[in-house]
Amino acid sequence: MKEHSKAAKPPDSTARGNAAGYLLRRGAAYALDCAGLAAAVQGTQWVLAAATRGVLPRSVTGPQIETWVLLSVSLPVWLYFIVMEPSAGQATVGKRLLGLRVARAGGGRIGLGQAVARTALKLLPWELAHVTLLLPTPIWSDPVANVRPGLWVAYGLLAASLAAAVLTPRRQTLPDLAVGTVVIEA
Repeated sequence: MKEHSKAAKPPDSTARGNAAGYLLRRGAAYALDCAGLAAAVQGTQWVLAAATRGVLPRSVTGPQIETWVLLSVSLPVWLYFIVMEPSAGQATVGKRLLGLRVARAGGGRIGLGQAVARTALKLLPWELAHVTLLLPTPIWSDPVANVRPGLWVAYGLLAASLAAAVLTPRRQTLPDLAVGTVVIEA
């Protein structure tokens, strides 16, 4: 097993000359995680639908649909990242498969508090998009279905985080910078 207590240095692929390769690898890890989570979320939705006798999936109000999304999508996804990233492997399944792990910027394993904060900040644009699309009235039921301002904020946060990953020397996203983490070679 590799020693994880030394200072966390960015992987060689984060060097300015090969930033695209590193960022593609990180994106591929996220895509792998999303594929696995999609299957898990579908299972969670089936369980919740059975437990509620189908009440939540048939809900038509914004708050009811947001509750459904929170319980069957957001919560499992949040728990996945919160449990996996501070684990002994320091990585989600996607990161492990691609030889990456999450560490403190100064080296070592991240703690539960850092994992919670990193996940909250990482998924903030996603959650903001859910709330914006579903509340107070789902956008598909809104007679004035314009682009809602919350979507611009969500996309802006996502773009700023991706820009940070491109521009910072250690390829850190905004959540990484805010909580003092870095994604490095496993």
